[in-house]
Amino acid sequence: MVWDHRSEMIDHDSVSDVDVVYFDPSDVSQERDYQYEREFELLLPSEKWEVTNQAGVHNCYHLRFGGRIRPYSSLENAVSTYPEYSVCVAVRLTIDGRMDVVAPHGLEDLFDMKVQRNPAQVTDAEFGNRLERKDNYVR
Repeated sequence: MVWDHRSEMIDHDSVSDVDVVYFDPSDVSQERDYQYEREFELLLPSEKWEVTNQAGVHNCYHLRFGGRIRPYSSLENAVSTYPEYSVCVAVRLTIDGRMDVVAPHGLEDLFDMKVQRNPAQVTDAEFGNRLERKDNYVR
């Protein structure tokens, strides 16, 4: 959405879903994530929601991306491994109502609309495949 705004794109149909991430090692079941998705759908049914507890991603990462990863130690740790630096960003609402930005690699790539591979977990080949899928999706 930041890139849509920066490029003055009015039609936001390219947003396929709203990603909600959280970190709670006390319950890493996928059923819990699905329960949260259903709750969000009741609140805002016009959006497609994807909720993921980052504390449990290591249990299913290999099913979606192949290979195994180590458990994340925190939400910040998880966000720091996302495929491109420009997407290593999360925003959370604090208890006192402020918005807290989690951007372990900074915000420069996001605001400069720069796509740069984050080597933390993504190989060159995976990155190339990801770019191809995204390019085909946007067209």
